Amino acid sequence: MRHGFTKTMGRRPAPPTLTAFALLTVASLVLVSAAPAHRAASTQRVVMKVKSKLGSAAGTFALTATGAGPLRSDTGTIAETVAQKQIVRGGTHVIVFTITSTWTGKRGTMVLRERIEDVAAKNGNRIGTGVWSLLGARATAQYVGFVGSGRSAYTVTPQGCCVVLRYQGSVTKR
Repeated sequence: MRHGFTKTMGRRPAPPTLTAFALLTVASLVLVSAAPAHRAASTQRVVMKVKSKLGSAAGTFALTATGAGPLRSDTGTIAETVAQKQIVRGGTHVIVFTITSTWTGKRGTMVLRERIEDVAAKNGNRIGTGVWSLLGARATAQYVGFVGSGRSAYTVTPQGCCVVLRYQGSVTKR
């Protein structure tokens, strides 16, 4: 035997401190790699559809939770406060709506803040796209502790009878 090598393995056994350090390193890597998976599991995709009459500050909604998570599908009514301003962007007249809406469903109440830009489309139709965010501090029942955001879009028919909105995004339980 030369230089302390064993005949069976051809190398020295690792010192106990090196083995403990290696185990600690592997354990910390496992914990770090598991952390993002836990956060991702608390985020849930949602789709919300709203119908209302043009000019009305009320409507109905259906919320569908499209991914796994604690939020359950819900239906109910909406009441909103709307502010608007008109601007011209690139020669196009745009109506910018800032909306705070209270959604009262069978499973609780949530409040959304939205910003929507509306433009005229062909044949008297109007379209709008925007962004929304869930104001978690004003939620009740199943919506308590959730925050979220996403995009929205709507159409208004030429007769102006109804507005159909679709919201998509994600919510996270804090």
